[in-house]
Amino acid sequence: MKLKDGISLDGIRPEMTWAIPYVENCFVEFGYDLEITCTTGSHTGIDPHVYGFAIDCHTIGIPDDTQERLAQNIQSAIGPNYFVQHERRETKIVNGKTVITKEQHIHVQYRKDLWRAIVRSEGIQI
Repeated sequence: MKLKDGISLDGIRPEMTWAIPYVENCFVEFGYDLEITCTTGSHTGIDPHVYGFAIDCHTIGIPDDTQERLAQNIQSAIGPNYFVQHERRETKIVNGKTVITKEQHIHVQYRKDLWRAIVRSEGIQI
């Protein structure tokens, strides 16, 4: 496993720390190395990344159909308390040019109702 430059695991919750080896094993089974591209940074508001309950995994260069199967395998490996999604690249046109607004990746998070309950139990209003 490697981390994208500038990314750290600081602030990641134990629920995600537990899941990362399973995610990595799935990448290795498919013949790829796991690179975590986002943890707690670059998100705002009520987002699981902000609270340490999500990671994003690099998939550029992995065929789309393989990314879908990889996301499904990760979901099976870590179970129903997690949500795994293959997110596709999003673009928009700005001043006549195509701008990437979100790069493709696999998003892995602790299930929404579970992470929100933990955050609320800590006295944080969301």
